[in-house]
Amino acid sequence: MLLRLCLGMLAFTQVLAQSPSQRITGLVLDKASKQPLIGATVIIKLESDAGRMIGSTTDSNGIFSIEEVPVGRHFLNCTYVGYQPWVSAYLEVTSAKKLDLTIEMIESATVGDSIVVRAPRVASEASNEFGLVSARSFTPEETQRYAGSINDPGRMALSLPGAQISTQDNENTIVVRANSPIGLSWRLEGFEIPNPNHFAEAGSSGGGISALSIYVLGASDFFTGAFPAEYGNALAGVMDLKFRKGNREDREFRLQTGLIGLEFASEGPLSRTKKSSSYLF
Repeated sequence: MLLRLCLGMLAFTQVLAQSPSQRITGLVLDKASKQPLIGATVIIKLESDAGRMIGSTTDSNGIFSIEEVPVGRHFLNCTYVGYQPWVSAYLEVTSAKKLDLTIEMIESATVGDSIVVRAPRVASEASNEFGLVSARSFTPEETQRYAGSINDPGRMALSLPGAQISTQDNENTIVVRANSPIGLSWRLEGFEIPNPNHFAEAGSSGGGISALSIYVLGASDFFTGAFPAEYGNALAGVMDLKFRKGNREDREFRLQTGLIGLEFASEGPLSRTKKSSSYLF
């Protein structure tokens, strides 16, 4: 009886000693053709574990999965022959929900015997290739980390250089370099949209609460100047929002309630056998 008690206590101690971990999955694509890249290498270097590296390679559909990633903040690196190395911003890994990423890699060119020196791509660079200056890309994870953003891309943008809040601090109206907030252009998947905020005033580009859930958005761009030609109607700034892809492997549900409202979200594969497509709402 005493031996069984000791063995039980030892097993319980080992369970408690295990550090929480999570899984990271994702899709690696060619940025120009949107075709999946087969055999791309995805690696995470664990600074907290003496630099130990864990990783995976993409399958025939360009999908990768990294198991038992310790909870915390990590950098993720992706390399592929003939493409520029891709390095992520800080990824916040929690035990509550796995991370699902979409990585778009840029093909590198080698011409004759010349040597082309290129700086590594920074995750904060705008995804629009014509946004060379006064442009910044941001992720939903960044929006959640910024103080006072309340899961709102508009309020997060107020913390970026060149943007400031209007006279009403209870709204997310963006003033870009002292221009009128009416000149801010909102775009969703390349299409110009009206003010995407609740409780908005007529002729304004902001409001009290964003009508778009942060959990359905992906990496988006914010421009404060030098707009590409496609944003012809923009006078002060551009907020170019993008949707993210849903989970292709497991169905997930999210329920959130607070002082500003109730929110429900769901995502998962459309088919349990073919996991090449997904839904998200």
